[in-house]
Amino acid sequence: MFRVEFWIVSTLFCCGVIAGLVLSWPDSKPPVPAVEADPAAGDHAEHAEPPVDQTNAARLLRSLAFELGLDEELSLEETEGKLLRSADQSLLLGNYGGALKLIRTVLQVEQSHPDPVVLCRLGLAEELRGNYPLAEKAYLQAIKRPTSRPIEILGLTGLARVWLLNDKPAEAIELLSDILLQSRRFKTDSEFLEGEVLTLLATAQRQQGIRGQQLSPFSPDGVDFAPPEIELEPAIEVLQANSVPRPMLASGQEHAAAAHDSHQEPEAHQAEQAAPTSTLRVISRESDQASSILLLADLEVLPLTPLLEQLATTSGLKLELDPAAIPFLQGRSKALQFAQLSLGLVLDGLLGPIHLGWSQDGDVIRVSVLEESTESPNWIHAAGRTWQHFLQLVPRDRRQAYAHYEQGNLQLLERNYDEAATRYQAALQVGARDDMAARIHLNQARINAALGRTDEAIALLFRAIDTATNKHVAALAYFLISQLQAQQGQLEASLNAASRAISLSQEEPLTAQAVLQQTRIYLLQNKPFAANQAVYQRRELFAGGTEREVAALISSLSRLLGSELPEARRNESYRLVSVLQDFTPNKPLSTIDRYLVGRAWQALGFDALALSSLEAALAQATDTYWRDRLLFELAIEHQRHNDYQQAIKCYEHLARADNLETATAAKLQILEARLDLRQFPEAIIVARELLAAKLSPEQQKSVLTSLGLAYRQMGEPYAAALCFAGMLPQENLQK
Repeated sequence: MFRVEFWIVSTLFCCGVIAGLVLSWPDSKPPVPAVEADPAAGDHAEHAEPPVDQTNAARLLRSLAFELGLDEELSLEETEGKLLRSADQSLLLGNYGGALKLIRTVLQVEQSHPDPVVLCRLGLAEELRGNYPLAEKAYLQAIKRPTSRPIEILGLTGLARVWLLNDKPAEAIELLSDILLQSRRFKTDSEFLEGEVLTLLATAQRQQGIRGQQLSPFSPDGVDFAPPEIELEPAIEVLQANSVPRPMLASGQEHAAAAHDSHQEPEAHQAEQAAPTSTLRVISRESDQASSILLLADLEVLPLTPLLEQLATTSGLKLELDPAAIPFLQGRSKALQFAQLSLGLVLDGLLGPIHLGWSQDGDVIRVSVLEESTESPNWIHAAGRTWQHFLQLVPRDRRQAYAHYEQGNLQLLERNYDEAATRYQAALQVGARDDMAARIHLNQARINAALGRTDEAIALLFRAIDTATNKHVAALAYFLISQLQAQQGQLEASLNAASRAISLSQEEPLTAQAVLQQTRIYLLQNKPFAANQAVYQRRELFAGGTEREVAALISSLSRLLGSELPEARRNESYRLVSVLQDFTPNKPLSTIDRYLVGRAWQALGFDALALSSLEAALAQATDTYWRDRLLFELAIEHQRHNDYQQAIKCYEHLARADNLETATAAKLQILEARLDLRQFPEAIIVARELLAAKLSPEQQKSVLTSLGLAYRQMGEPYAAALCFAGMLPQENLQK
């Protein structure tokens, strides 16, 4: 009985398992696919909104919006706009890293169809962080996509600015010249963008003009330039004004939208170019100078040679082409579309990018190839014309102070000191402040130093220090003060200023120059151990070039002068001779460095080389203090070699100096030389002149002793005795 029940239960259980497996077995037919929204289905596609909230990009946006405390009920388009405005605020506040995080998040959502406005923001943020390759890449991506004219210009000017920061002025000039010559096609109705094009073009022309020139900012006769700053607030205003809310696109719709944009843009471009015109006329003419003839142009693409001829004919001028310039013009063509440009600016834009220049003689415009001697002035003059047009076109732009400042720099380059001073004063009057005002004071000080007004120059440098908010500008001002004070012989004050420059400097080139200045002063003060220690502590700054050679000279000379052991002096002499081999007569050196080279040869016993170095230093010295000091050193060197006549000539020149201390020291040396030459009557005359002047007690005693020796040699024992007793004998006693 039990077995029967067991088999019945087992049979029922197996049947239940088999039935369950059959009922739960999956269907072999494929599932019915969901109906996809067709981008070409018209209105039906518009209402079929894809479930973007479920995408990774959407979740990323939502997550970031939650972190920033934004409303979770906002649509994705509104969330994107809020994030971009937060990025703009971060840029304005200097939080470039935070802005980049927001911008990159938005770009992740727009991977296949990034908005050029967002790409321009990315370029700005990367540029402000100093990542110029990434900024260049972002700007290039922005200008490749169809966009509005303001955004296109913003991307192009950003690209040009990055090129300038990467020292590529030629590329920037070509790009910006095309924009300027076709300004009507790039019409933006934005004075900021028009001014930005002109600002960057003038800066690029100036940068091209000073390439290869020895314009050290660490020299009192140099020029201090400021790089073009990013006008962030107006740039962000342009970005926000041209940001059109764009619906978040699903992956299936992005290609359709891109195709729609690419279809619409050529139509708009064709409509814009539907009515070609050919116009070139003079709208204003103050004189026959090319810079004062204003033109309006709307010309299609023309070869450059007939285009130049047409420009000259319309302006009432004649054109002459240098035969060497003709090959540069062949195959070149250009379109002109502008409302108001001077003939000079047009010629700059057409000829500059192809390495040609122009000049005017009466009513003749000559086009020629830029030679090495004319290339720099050509670019400097072009930059001046561009800045002048900037001031006329956007007179209310807040970069007006920068324009006057740059014009002053250009005039200072050409040593037009009066015009440079006028431009700097104009920059201060229109609102230059903070670091720009400090840089203006730096260059004003250079003008005064060049004109011999050292005290006024030092006062202006202290004003620059009080005005600057940038430590680099203040450090540079202290360094220039140290140089000017050293030129005046104020060695202790110069040492203090150099120390301040070292403590404030944040750039290695300036720190290296200040350390060298400090060590020079230590040597001039006969402190060799301090000089050697200063060089040794900052030895990593001197990687190569002239700075390293001067540092090696100062260090070796300091050890030689400070060594007392014969073995150490001998070893250091070998090193110093090796170092001095680098200082040839043609090597460009400062007056103080040439003097130190002379002292080094003198310490080694090479008197002829010491004399030639001192004479070379004297030949280039322009400051009274250093001319007198070098002449004194030269006279002593002649006297050491018993060349008394040459020594006396040097001393007699110094005896006529305005500085009483210098004149007195020279007369004392003349007295000693006359005694050595046994020229006793002449020695007595010099001694009596000295005693008639104001002397210190020690000097008076020394002169009376020398006078007594002269009287004794002349057979006047009574007069000699009076001198040795400290009394001046009457003149009739010598008879």
